[in-house]
Amino acid sequence: MSEKKTDAPHARAADPEGMNDARSDRANSALEAFQAPPFPRTDSAVPDLLCDLMHWCDRNPNEEFDVALTRARAYYVEETETGG
Repeated sequence: MSEKKTDAPHARAADPEGMNDARSDRANSALEAFQAPPFPRTDSAVPDLLCDLMHWCDRNPNEEFDVALTRARAYYVEETETGG
């Protein structure tokens, strides 16, 4: 499976609450911590973090990764919809 890379900037989703920069900054802080030694790679940090979260869910019986991912997608829609 090949990944398509472009030089085009990412389109920014709507931000009706004005909070998405703060949410992105919080995610960036998590990724910075995640990339600390002994895992300093940056080229695959997001997939590696998601994979490790899958392992975490495996070890925590009250958490299901697929359920969490579905909820995360719903939160994203709520946080980026413009209301009309």
